[in-house]
Parts: sequence; structure tokens; C-alpha cells
Amino acid sequence: SMNMNEACTAVSYNLPIITVIFDNEVLGMVRQWQTAFYGKRYSQTDPHRKTDYVKVIEGFGGKGYRAHTLAEFNDVFQKALKDKCPVWIDCAIPKDEKVLPLIPAGKTIDDMIIEDCDK
Repeated sequence: SMNMNEACTAVSYNLPIITVIFDNEVLGMVRQWQTAFYGKRYSQTDPHRKTDYVKVIEGFGGKGYRAHTLAEFNDVFQKALKDKCPVWIDCAIPKDEKVLPLIPAGKTIDDMIIEDCDK
């Protein structure tokens, strides 16, 4: 949901930019912090609705694709490379997929978390 202004600009200037959205249907980075640092006390990270990113980019005048598997991604990515307009590829991923490495708040690069501590 943080790409709305960029999508409008890309379509306005017809920029052939491909954006890949890793869609876990929650506010993933905030949820990851709540998992790692707040004992899985989740607050306001599950919006209880699904944003249809394909419809969003199409509403701006760009093109959207969905991918649920690597094979689907490879297929739609090849199509996106041929499109001469802004493209979003919405990739479904698990809700608790982690983004690493991660530097905790107030820490330095020396304190970087490089592996999933939940595993």
C-alpha cells in the first residue's frame, strides 16, 4: 500500500517500471517486529481485507499480474518485460515470511539479525 504515489507518477510518464509486490496480506514489516521484539503481541497489522493490487495499478492505467508459484512468476515476468507501461506483479507469500537482514531499533549494523530466530 506504500506504492500509490509512485504508481501515479509512473503511469503519468508512461515509465516501463516493473514493481514486484511480496503480498503476505498483512503489514509485514510491522508484524515481523511485533513477532521478534514484542512477544507476538500483534496490533493493527492484519487489515482484515485484501488489497487487490492488480486492480489498483489498472485503476491508475498500468498493468497488473498475479503469481502464486515460481513458474507463474517467471511467466508473468516475461510478459511484463514486453509491456511498455508500468507493471505490478502481485506475488502471494506466507503471512509470516521474514525479511532479513534486520537491524533492531537503536542498534548498529554490528547488531544485525541475519537469520530467523523463530526456526
